[in-house]
Amino acid sequence: GRIKTSSTALFNSVLAANTGVTTVILENVPGTLDTDASFAIGRAIRSSGLATVVPAGGFIASGGTDIFLAGVTRMINGPNTTKLAGLIAVHSWEAGFTRGSDLSTSNPLHQPFLTYYSDIGIPDSFYWFAINAAAPDSFHVMTTAEISQHGVVTTTTSKVTGW
Repeated sequence: GRIKTSSTALFNSVLAANTGVTTVILENVPGTLDTDASFAIGRAIRSSGLATVVPAGGFIASGGTDIFLAGVTRMINGPNTTKLAGLIAVHSWEAGFTRGSDLSTSNPLHQPFLTYYSDIGIPDSFYWFAINAAAPDSFHVMTTAEISQHGVVTTTTSKVTGW
């Protein structure tokens, strides 16, 4: 579901109670109501060395995509895929009446996002692509070519540890 402020504590408690977890499966994470929470979960995934997977039939967007990108290894679908491929969507953020896509590239409001992507090893180019791909009230489902171009997926095999 949607990421909200309480999601960070919930994620951390589940992770602490399940120390053998190696993979986070993101089946349906259409966005976030709290960017800071998405970033905190993503940083926890990265610092814990976890893999992320969008299974066949799964859908992630916005903050869900930010969390997925934090995986040390990232995969779409998984083994025995018979459903529609997992989908990854992006769009511009919006805060009040301010849209990320409307701001100059030098605007300091971009910095928290650029810092997050740097922290999880994602190039700035992905951020600029994402905020210009669709308006905040819409989304753009990434094509296979875009996923490849931006290094969104790191493995295409089902050999992710713990999967």
